[in-house]
Amino acid sequence: MGKLKRYLKFILSGIVLNYVTPSLSFFISQNFFAKDNINITSVKNSKFNFKKNMNIEDYLCLASAYTHIASKKNKTLRKSNCEDYARATLKVFNYLTEKNNKPELQSRVKLISGLVKIDSMFGHEWIEFQDRHGVNRVFDPYYDTPPYLDANKLKGYCNLNSHNFNPLWKIEYKFTSSNEGIALPSSQLLTYPYGLAGILYVLISNADDYIEIYFSKNR
Repeated sequence: MGKLKRYLKFILSGIVLNYVTPSLSFFISQNFFAKDNINITSVKNSKFNFKKNMNIEDYLCLASAYTHIASKKNKTLRKSNCEDYARATLKVFNYLTEKNNKPELQSRVKLISGLVKIDSMFGHEWIEFQDRHGVNRVFDPYYDTPPYLDANKLKGYCNLNSHNFNPLWKIEYKFTSSNEGIALPSSQLLTYPYGLAGILYVLISNADDYIEIYFSKNR
């Protein structure tokens, strides 16, 4: 009877750890070991051509354009990935809205990490924003944005019909969210099917897709 109790206690502890570990791991990785490979310090020395009555989508496009320009100037050992682009774009967005006296837009934008799906699921990081109608929408700065620092010229390439706002993937799970503050785990991460084992299975089973995306982006 004593052995049975020990076995049950061991199994129960394993189940709890399997579901709690992802939240703890993502909290630590997103807040203390986040990838930040794109240097955006030169943004303050750039001349931006703001247009009249810019909306939140315009600022996101302009921020993404600058981020892609900055990423091409970086010479680092590690190539930039979706996490770098999302984080850098959010920082530039916050800077642009502050510079153009629109800081209130910052509360409508969040950095999201999670799992998305095209043919199969894979880990990704993107930006979620609230449009003027109060609807939550997706903006993915990982898609190439033309390197124009002119909001009027950029409008024809980055708009609500482009892949930035209509990515080819579909959201499956949101794991963390933040706006340059503390990234907090979501309830979906705590209740993810099969916990840590399920997340590791998705990541390992799609390793070939990660490699293909990485090299196609950075060749």
